[in-house]
Amino acid sequence: MSFKNILVPYDGSDHARSALEIAKGMIGADTDATLNVISVLTIPSDPFQGAPLGYAAMTDFMLIEPDSFEKTFRQNLEHTKDELKGNLTGMLEDLDCQVKIDVMPDVSPVDGISAYVKQHNCDLIIMGRRGLGKVRGLLGSVSFGVLRAVDIPVMTVR
Repeated sequence: MSFKNILVPYDGSDHARSALEIAKGMIGADTDATLNVISVLTIPSDPFQGAPLGYAAMTDFMLIEPDSFEKTFRQNLEHTKDELKGNLTGMLEDLDCQVKIDVMPDVSPVDGISAYVKQHNCDLIIMGRRGLGKVRGLLGSVSFGVLRAVDIPVMTVR
């Protein structure tokens, strides 16, 4: 089976770098393939509903104007994307495949990765087993959550 649209969630950890190297080896020379490298920017959720807060609810909760919140959030999103691109400098130049670098805002890394997979029709996820977050068991909590949340193959690496 040939994978043409691979997603690598990237948090800067050694395991994420290993996942990126494996993905590069799998599709780097395939000009018809796409390598998606994303980071998830978590956004606050409504503690009572378990859903993302709307701008109105967020600004009531945080005592900030909706326009200020949206502007600040968008700036943070762009800063995070620029930081991700900077961290990946030199790691992706030698590829012949299409490369997409993006930041996915969502309430959790698992939700963000799952949503990205659906929106971009990814056919494989290659991710580190343990990232920069809290570790639970042999798999990190994010990789374990992703395994349960998506309907495509997930390769976890060290």
